[in-house]
Amino acid sequence: MRLFLCGVQSPINIGMMLRSAEIYGAGVCIWDRYGVLNDPEKLRTISDFACGALQRSPPSVTNDWKSALGRGRCIATDIDPDCPAHVTFSWRRTDQILIGNEYDGIPLDILARATERVTIPMPAGHFPKPKSNSPIDPNRAGLPRASGKPSLNTAIAASVLLSTAYAVCGV
Repeated sequence: MRLFLCGVQSPINIGMMLRSAEIYGAGVCIWDRYGVLNDPEKLRTISDFACGALQRSPPSVTNDWKSALGRGRCIATDIDPDCPAHVTFSWRRTDQILIGNEYDGIPLDILARATERVTIPMPAGHFPKPKSNSPIDPNRAGLPRASGKPSLNTAIAASVLLSTAYAVCGV
């Protein structure tokens, strides 16, 4: 099992996902589209929230996401309620779980390469994100791609999916 982080920008989220992946025995590959890992301050935050996982189980990092997706099924996380629920999905040890950017999810060109999609079922509702006091992308002008639709934080969603996959196939 492997998490593939598709342009995740929050060092806190990256650190939390590294910690969860280590606990569940999953690898992590990061497509660092925004250079988060090149910023010493952000790298310290990642390390703090990874609780040692960054050093014990370092992620692989790629600049070429196309070649990095070469093995196993690519399972896209999706907020579409018509996708199969994560708890009924037939997980395999070789699966790669694609985790998208906090604002726009999985980039559409990567999403097109997904072999399967899963959702974490949520109640319907409208939950617009207010303006942040400390945004992870202060230069961003537009709204998130799925603005207001129910969704979990990327690190929380990754942890839920890893836990479910572990329960099904022992990752």
